[in-house]
Amino acid sequence: MTEQRQSLSALPLTRSATYQHVYGSYVIVSDTDYDLTAILCQPVPTVTGNLQMEQRVAITLAWPVVRELMDLFHRRIQEYEQRHSVPALPYTYH
Repeated sequence: MTEQRQSLSALPLTRSATYQHVYGSYVIVSDTDYDLTAILCQPVPTVTGNLQMEQRVAITLAWPVVRELMDLFHRRIQEYEQRHSVPALPYTYH
Protein backbone atom coordinates (compact mmCIF):
# COMPACT_ATOMS: atom_id res chain seq x y z
CA MET A 1 0.00 0.00 0.00
CA THR A 2 2.82 2.44 0.82
CA GLU A 3 4.45 1.87 -2.57
CA GLN A 4 1.13 2.50 -4.31
CA ARG A 5 0.61 5.71 -2.28
CA GLN A 6 4.10 6.93 -3.20
CA SER A 7 3.48 6.30 -6.89
CA LEU A 8 0.09 8.05 -6.68
CA SER A 9 1.65 11.08 -4.99
CA ALA A 10 3.85 11.58 -8.07
CA LEU A 11 0.80 12.16 -10.29
CA PRO A 12 -0.04 15.72 -11.37
CA LEU A 13 -2.52 17.46 -9.06
CA THR A 14 -5.58 19.12 -10.57
CA ARG A 15 -8.57 20.76 -8.91
CA SER A 16 -12.05 19.33 -9.48
CA ALA A 17 -14.78 21.61 -10.77
CA THR A 18 -16.69 20.77 -7.57
CA TYR A 19 -13.74 21.53 -5.24
CA GLN A 20 -14.76 23.23 -1.99
CA HIS A 21 -12.77 24.84 0.79
CA VAL A 22 -14.63 24.36 4.07
CA TYR A 23 -13.86 25.81 7.50
CA GLY A 24 -15.01 24.19 10.70
CA SER A 25 -14.03 24.70 14.33
CA TYR A 26 -15.73 21.59 15.69
CA VAL A 27 -15.73 17.98 14.53
CA ILE A 28 -18.14 15.11 15.13
CA VAL A 29 -16.74 11.64 14.48
CA SER A 30 -18.43 8.29 13.91
CA ASP A 31 -16.99 5.05 12.64
CA THR A 32 -17.72 1.55 11.40
CA ASP A 33 -15.51 -1.50 11.05
CA TYR A 34 -14.57 -0.24 7.57
CA ASP A 35 -14.24 3.54 7.78
CA LEU A 36 -14.41 6.74 9.82
CA THR A 37 -16.63 9.74 9.11
CA ALA A 38 -15.71 13.22 10.33
CA ILE A 39 -18.32 15.97 10.13
CA LEU A 40 -16.89 19.49 10.29
CA CYS A 41 -19.22 21.94 12.02
CA GLN A 42 -19.29 25.61 12.90
CA PRO A 43 -21.36 27.30 15.63
CA VAL A 44 -23.55 29.95 14.00
CA PRO A 45 -26.11 32.33 15.49
CA THR A 46 -29.79 31.85 14.77
CA VAL A 47 -32.21 34.69 14.05
CA THR A 48 -33.30 34.50 17.71
CA GLY A 49 -29.73 35.06 18.94
CA ASN A 50 -29.08 31.47 20.03
CA LEU A 51 -26.28 29.31 18.67
CA GLN A 52 -26.64 26.15 16.67
CA MET A 53 -24.07 23.82 15.13
CA GLU A 54 -24.08 24.03 11.36
CA GLN A 55 -22.72 20.92 9.65
CA ARG A 56 -20.41 22.08 6.86
CA VAL A 57 -19.08 18.86 5.32
CA ALA A 58 -18.74 15.14 6.02
CA ILE A 59 -15.62 13.22 5.02
CA THR A 60 -15.57 9.42 5.08
CA LEU A 61 -12.19 7.70 4.92
CA ALA A 62 -11.06 4.07 4.98
CA TRP A 63 -9.09 3.12 8.11
CA PRO A 64 -5.68 2.94 6.37
CA VAL A 65 -6.17 6.52 5.15
CA VAL A 66 -7.27 7.61 8.65
CA ARG A 67 -3.99 6.23 10.01
CA GLU A 68 -1.94 8.08 7.39
CA LEU A 69 -3.82 11.30 8.07
CA MET A 70 -3.30 10.91 11.82
CA ASP A 71 0.44 10.47 11.31
CA LEU A 72 0.55 13.48 8.98
CA PHE A 73 -1.34 15.63 11.50
CA HIS A 74 0.95 14.49 14.30
CA ARG A 75 4.06 15.53 12.34
CA ARG A 76 2.52 18.89 11.42
CA ILE A 77 1.51 19.54 15.04
CA GLN A 78 5.05 18.80 16.22
CA GLU A 79 6.46 21.19 13.58
CA TYR A 80 3.98 23.88 14.63
CA GLU A 81 4.82 23.45 18.33
CA GLN A 82 8.56 23.70 17.64
CA ARG A 83 8.17 26.71 15.33
CA HIS A 84 6.01 28.65 17.80
CA SER A 85 7.57 27.44 21.08
CA VAL A 86 4.31 25.85 22.15
CA PRO A 87 4.69 23.29 24.92
CA ALA A 88 4.14 19.85 23.43
CA LEU A 89 1.11 17.93 24.60
CA PRO A 90 1.48 14.26 25.54
CA TYR A 91 0.11 12.49 22.45
CA THR A 92 -0.70 8.89 23.25
CA TYR A 93 -2.24 7.41 20.11
CA HIS A 94 0.59 5.01 19.22
